[in-house]
Amino acid sequence: MENVGEEKVLPSYKFILVLLLVQLTLLSIGGAFGFSSFGQRFLENLHEYTRKYELGREGSIQYIYSTSEGGYIYASFGLDSKAKYNETHMIVYWYMNIKLRPGATVLDLLENWSKAEYIELRIYPVDNPSFWITIEDYDVAKYSINVILDEVAGLRYIVDINGMRNVPGDLIYWMVYIWDRKIGGFQYLAAPPDKILVYNLDNYVFLYDKFGAWPPDCCSGVLKWEYTPYSGPTR
Repeated sequence: MENVGEEKVLPSYKFILVLLLVQLTLLSIGGAFGFSSFGQRFLENLHEYTRKYELGREGSIQYIYSTSEGGYIYASFGLDSKAKYNETHMIVYWYMNIKLRPGATVLDLLENWSKAEYIELRIYPVDNPSFWITIEDYDVAKYSINVILDEVAGLRYIVDINGMRNVPGDLIYWMVYIWDRKIGGFQYLAAPPDKILVYNLDNYVFLYDKFGAWPPDCCSGVLKWEYTPYSGPTR
């Protein structure tokens, strides 16, 4: 497959990110009226981005099934809401090795949190977020997730997780990142989580933070924590 140069991909990618934020903001203040102003063009660009992203990952359920284990795929995700563990430490919750059928989306992964094999607590000091320890807990039910979604023109997106709601006026959102094996780092996903298929051994992060002019580095935000010791899927 021909490689597409960065200069050809990034302009449209940035354009779609801007459209995404504008649309969410319009929805928060003007409902369907705001979306109807240029919503169709937004959807066309968003679907085009999704298509290009999937093509970059082989992009077929048949391929996903061929890499499955006994007809199932396993993926993990981290929930990073800048939660406090105590007065001196913060915590990120990782839901490890969730069992799914091929064809599941990123949203399916989040909603099937209870199927995680175990929870990995990643705890780090506020003054040194790159130095973190892990604790495994197999009592998954203790770490329940309640997700509130909204839908626009058939696209579903995350509005709230465990009481932490998007604040469009302050550009605070739940953002989704994927571990990119090709570059060895996390990449921001602009497409809705119900449009991206999960592959076997995928790793995602749901980050609650301020978007600003550009998505914060995952998984850090203002703390500049980039999971330096992390090297990819552990399963």
